Amino acid sequence: MAVASRIDGSLGAMRITPQTPTSGTDQFSLEIARARADIILTSGAILRSEPDLQHGISPPATVWRQEVLGKTDPPEIIFISRGQAIPFDHPALQQPGATLATGSATTPQFMREVHRLGIRHRKLLGDSPKALVDQLLSAKMRTITLECGPSTAAEFYQDSIRVDELMLSWCHGFELPDSLNAGAVESPAGLRRHFGSPRSEYAADDFGHRWSFSRWVAPGEFGA
Repeated sequence: MAVASRIDGSLGAMRITPQTPTSGTDQFSLEIARARADIILTSGAILRSEPDLQHGISPPATVWRQEVLGKTDPPEIIFISRGQAIPFDHPALQQPGATLATGSATTPQFMREVHRLGIRHRKLLGDSPKALVDQLLSAKMRTITLECGPSTAAEFYQDSIRVDELMLSWCHGFELPDSLNAGAVESPAGLRRHFGSPRSEYAADDFGHRWSFSRWVAPGEFGA
C-alpha cells in the first residue's frame, strides 16, 4: 500500500494518477506481491481510474514464481463491483484469471454482458469482501493479495484485523492533496498494535521524494 500524509497529519492511501509520486522500490514490492499471489483481490473502481492497468509480472519474477514457489498457473484476479459501471473493454479483463465479483445490486443486463464476453464471475456473498476472502480461504487458497483502496479494504482493518502481512510504502514530505487522496488508512500506532514492530525497513530517495518501505507481519505468521 502506498501512502502519504494528509493535511491533518493522518495517513492517506494514494490514488494512482499521472500526478502521483512514483517509486521503483514500490513497484518492485508490488511485483513481488503479485508473484506470490494465488488470488489478487482488487476493486472495480480501479478499472475506471487506471485505464491501462495490467497485472503481469516480469520474466525474472515469473521464473521465481514458477521455480521457487512452484506456482505455474496465473493468479485469479478478482475485481469487486458493487453495481457501478464496469468498463468491459478494459484490457485487465482480458488477462488470464480475470474475474468479476458482484453483489446484490447486480442487474440482469450486467450479467448478460458478463456472459456474452466470457468473463468469469463470482457472487459477492453479503456484499462483503471479507466474506469472499473467507470463502477463498476455505477453498485452500493460500496467498490472497489485496490491491484495493481503503473503502474495499476497510473490513479487514476493523476490530480483529484479518491482514497477515502488509507491505507499506510511505512517501515522506509530500502532502496528499484531495485529488490524490483515496481515503484514510490505519495509523502507524494502530499497525504496531496488530503487527508489532516491522519485520524489515528500508529508506531511499526515489524520483525526487524520500520514501520509507516496511514489511509488517502478524504474530504467528511466517515464523513471527
